[in-house]
Amino acid sequence: MFLQTLGDLLWILLFFPLFLICSLRLIPGFFRLLTRKKDAAAGKADHSRGKLGAMEAAFTALASTVGTGNIIGTGQAIAMGGPGAVFWMWVAAFLGGIVKCAEIWFGQRNGRGAVGTIRSALGKRFSAFYAFLAVLSVLFVGNMAQMNTLVISLGSIKSDDPAFRLTVSFFLLGLLAAALSHGVSTLGKICSYVVPGMTALYLAVSSIILFENREKVMPCFSLIVSSAMKPGAVLGAFGGMTARKAILWGFRRGVFSNEAGLGTAGTIHSLVHSERPERHARWGLWEVGVDTLLVCSISSLTLLCSGVAIPYGCLPGAELWFRVFSSSPAQISPALVLGLCLFFFGLSTVLGCYVPGSLCAMGIGIGEQFFCPLYLACAAFGCFLPTDRIWLMSDLINVLMAVPNLLSMISLAPFFAGGCEHSKNNPEKSGIALAHGQRMV
Repeated sequence: MFLQTLGDLLWILLFFPLFLICSLRLIPGFFRLLTRKKDAAAGKADHSRGKLGAMEAAFTALASTVGTGNIIGTGQAIAMGGPGAVFWMWVAAFLGGIVKCAEIWFGQRNGRGAVGTIRSALGKRFSAFYAFLAVLSVLFVGNMAQMNTLVISLGSIKSDDPAFRLTVSFFLLGLLAAALSHGVSTLGKICSYVVPGMTALYLAVSSIILFENREKVMPCFSLIVSSAMKPGAVLGAFGGMTARKAILWGFRRGVFSNEAGLGTAGTIHSLVHSERPERHARWGLWEVGVDTLLVCSISSLTLLCSGVAIPYGCLPGAELWFRVFSSSPAQISPALVLGLCLFFFGLSTVLGCYVPGSLCAMGIGIGEQFFCPLYLACAAFGCFLPTDRIWLMSDLINVLMAVPNLLSMISLAPFFAGGCEHSKNNPEKSGIALAHGQRMV
């Protein structure tokens, strides 16, 4: 209860004001980025001379965001904030698209991701503080919690068998060690194959439930919108829902899902050295659209249309979704299908989170030769330790991570607007100079 109360206060008093100010400050540059005139090379692919290609970076960033949070986190948002929380997730996605485009642009400009952006605006101490929190977030949330979900998903049929759980854990650790040993470039290639496949699998299975309950889809849309402002009037006595809770949990789980404002996308995309940063920054819109507007929206509708009782006022886990998939009369094994979906979502998140984690670790003096064993050790603990409180701790870490990142972009917003205007009027010099001849430190 203490962690939840503290998390609520930090999100209300710190994150919301900074996130709104940041997105509003970035709007001029965002619209200039979207309205940039096409040049002769506009139809050509970005020339990439970095560790990752443009599409590999996009799928790696998507892999670190599209995960169990899109399923379990969406269910938690609805349970704690009512159906109206979904509406505020959409609002968070709209604002998050603006913020994420700017994060990628800044990461491209300084070549060091969020750590470089924060250092340019606020100094070394704030960048080191951010890097430390980013490493904690990756180790505990992107690694331990996801590995625990992976073990549960694969062992859902024999969850009470210790030998089976141990076997599954060693299999996952071996798989993770093999993937990490091949470096960042290989992880990018793996994610470019895993992410489309796992997303298609989950959407296909969810579409079965939606098709079986197709007469409920439009009423559920209406329920989401009508309960956005007055959830108590719609839900009655269920959980004492208020508009504040709907907004709070919609934004929390929306940002937790797409990570807009946390700086991870800018860090990953800094590995791509594009000749046109303003064009490459548009990947941020695509990532938020797939993550929140597509996957989270489908999850929300699947849950609401299934007719499964939602435990309002609680933080449900995977058990809620097993009931949702069990509600389908189709001749499928719900435990197997959901287990596969959770497995691929969790695996991609673990692999995708390693990339920004290793880069941020360098910002506090931890080389990859030390970070990789540490990452594997945390994965091993995640396989066996209960992680109930890690989801609450993640909210605290995410808020504290976001503060220096958002402050830095608020400070550098004129550079974003000026840089996009410069590239709009002079596309051949795109990404070379900032507004008024100034350069970021």
